[in-house]
Amino acid sequence: MENKILLSPKQILNKSFQVDLKGYSMEEVDHYFDTIIADYENFAVMLNEAYDEIERLEKENKTLLDKIKVLEEENMI
Repeated sequence: MENKILLSPKQILNKSFQVDLKGYSMEEVDHYFDTIIADYENFAVMLNEAYDEIERLEKENKTLLDKIKVLEEENMI
């Protein structure tokens, strides 16, 4: 599955459905909502990946800051 947002808020807001004899085309509405659901699922995956990367970088940053502190202390001696 490709992590790509397919709909913008403006596209969702401006979406219009064709009306048939009994109202809106159920197939068209179902397809549209399937697309919205896929977007939100992709967004959730992307967001979780970003949170994981932030956590990894924060740990790496802490490790590097600790190393700098040790080197500075060694340099003072």
